Amino acid sequence: MNREDVYTLLPEFHWIADAALKEKCADVWVEAAAQSGWDKKGLENCPVVVKGLSANCPYNNLDHTRGVTKLSATMYDAMSGCYPEAGACERDMIIAGALLHDVGKLFEYDLVDGQPVLSAEAAMFTHPTTGACLAKKHGLPDKVTHIILAHSDLLSPGGSQAFQTRESLIVKNADAMCFFYLLKHYGA
Repeated sequence: MNREDVYTLLPEFHWIADAALKEKCADVWVEAAAQSGWDKKGLENCPVVVKGLSANCPYNNLDHTRGVTKLSATMYDAMSGCYPEAGACERDMIIAGALLHDVGKLFEYDLVDGQPVLSAEAAMFTHPTTGACLAKKHGLPDKVTHIILAHSDLLSPGGSQAFQTRESLIVKNADAMCFFYLLKHYGA
């Protein structure tokens, strides 16, 4: 798997205006897929979650990531037109953070006999932590790393009380909306 493969799977990468940021973000996906083995298992097989959604949920982690990215960009665009301070947010940071918010799930989930299960790593590290560590390793800006780390009320350090930047708040709420939509329609 390489950057071009990532851009094909997640075409929203082309929304990032800063070419260096775009490449670093894609490199995070490339490394995560290689280290976790999902490049061989097929990223389209990585689930949104292992527990909570029924087996007939047609969406995977890539679909969810695309939905969160689209909704995050739409929320930013709408908010910046209504609230001047929202325009101070950095759109590239929001898109990058949305594209990477669940990259850590590649380490959190595994396939056993073709069925998604929690990995051994999941007992020690949550996907926000793993994703943020990988983003930091690739030299991504702190705003992007923070978005990844703070996007989950249940799994992020600090939980619902975690500090939120304007950018992280947008991605966190987009993620929650997309996730709860899936639970409503495909809950187990």
